[in-house]
Amino acid sequence: MTDTVQKQSQELATQLWAIANELRGNMDASKFKNYILGVIFYRYLSEKTESYMNDLLKDDGISYREALKNEEFAPTVMEWSIGHLGYIIEPKYLWASLIDEIKGA
Repeated sequence: MTDTVQKQSQELATQLWAIANELRGNMDASKFKNYILGVIFYRYLSEKTESYMNDLLKDDGISYREALKNEEFAPTVMEWSIGHLGYIIEPKYLWASLIDEIKGA
């Protein structure tokens, strides 16, 4: 199991490095890191939000995205998010939603 995790981590690092090199083009690496680190951090916050909230809502049989669209659940979900995470990312701004929009899904 550990070998699999290490292999996946190394593959991810290689892919991220290749993407970073392609995106930055002629931009100095020290300047580019400010942009890419922000994107990586946003993805982390987005995925953490969705995962955490989906875990909390699983007994209710509803996802985070569905809960924020539901008038009954939305106020409580917003309160939980602020109380436990310290922030809210609306479903339309989640990383997965942005990727879906890019892919045209």
